[in-house]
Amino acid sequence: MTGPIVAFKAQHHSYPSSGGSYNVSLASYNDCGWDSTGVLIQISGVGNDETMQIEWSLLPNPSQDIIKLIGPRDVEIENIEVIDALGRIVFSGILSSEKTLNIKTLASGQYLMRISAKGTRKTISFIKN
Repeated sequence: MTGPIVAFKAQHHSYPSSGGSYNVSLASYNDCGWDSTGVLIQISGVGNDETMQIEWSLLPNPSQDIIKLIGPRDVEIENIEVIDALGRIVFSGILSSEKTLNIKTLASGQYLMRISAKGTRKTISFIKN
């Protein structure tokens, strides 16, 4: 014999708009009474990615050796990260004064460049031939 099927009632959820500490809890009720559990989780980076209104591009794309970041001259880039298809950061730092990056040593494939500027981040994909 199986027990009664219980429907979810009074569900409540929300999505964080910024990083920080969040208390997540789950409460359930059955014939034995109420049971609940909770955990404190840490979230970082939520709400920042893709909020940069500045337009950036990488040229040439695809490329074999040097890529150039094209964007406004008056925006100071705080950091650049290049991420491979496995999610590994293969470069982290600042571009040259010409806003170029030598990618000759990278394996062929698709990469992401994460640009941090003005407290926000923008991600652009590029292909290394």
